[in-house]
Amino acid sequence: MKKQLIVPTLAVLIAVAVAVHAAPGPTADRLEASVRMVSDAAEPLDTARVKGFVVRDGRVQVVAVVVGGAAPAVESWLWTNGARWVVSARDRVQAFVAPSSLEDLAGLPGVLWVERPVYAELPEP
Repeated sequence: MKKQLIVPTLAVLIAVAVAVHAAPGPTADRLEASVRMVSDAAEPLDTARVKGFVVRDGRVQVVAVVVGGAAPAVESWLWTNGARWVVSARDRVQAFVAPSSLEDLAGLPGVLWVERPVYAELPEP
């Protein structure tokens, strides 16, 4: 009887894992807290600077974490929607994005998460 119980349980676990990756949560759940603060702010560029984001030409640098080979489609969407300096590597797409586009970016198919980049601190020479 134990063998019969394992197979259905395994099937349920696989189905849940597939559903989680195929249908990410609401857009609000896919913005890191600091990105959400920028998106919701009355003065988003000022908020971005205070929160430690790099801001250039009215755009905020963010990273979209993607799944399932979605990087090319996300890159294309970013270029089409006014982003600049778009680059990707594996499951990450980095770009300077208008604050008004952050929620739309988070809502794209294949985007799991939008976050602030990790900036390296270099020691003084």
